Amino acid sequence: MARENKFKQRYESRNKTSTDEIIEELYKVEEAPAAEPVKVPEKVVEPAPAVTPEVVPPTIAQEEKPKEKRKVGRPKKTNEDRQLFNIRISEAEKEMLTVASTAKGMSRSDFLLDLLKEDYEKNRAYYDSVKMNIKK
Repeated sequence: MARENKFKQRYESRNKTSTDEIIEELYKVEEAPAAEPVKVPEKVVEPAPAVTPEVVPPTIAQEEKPKEKRKVGRPKKTNEDRQLFNIRISEAEKEMLTVASTAKGMSRSDFLLDLLKEDYEKNRAYYDSVKMNIKK
């Protein structure tokens, strides 16, 4: 006992338009002649001789090392340990530092380090003598 499909009855009883005929022609299924199945020749596969791999004891180089976790942030420029060094300067001096470092195309810290290295190279003998007299 099938239930009536009211929606299907309403759709079929509506006034057909000219596009309905075109749509019916497009979706008309034509029966194609049944093609003969293609026979594929069976290949005879001979099993390959079993090869047992030679057991090699693990060496130090072959042992898997645990992967190191990548550190978050910018990579270090050098392998040396660096420390944070704060200085107190006025706004005018800070602006001078920013302008001078930007003019040379460097960061402020790179600019300061460059100036320090230049001065240290010029006066190396004096700084070495001072270094010997500094108590730690």
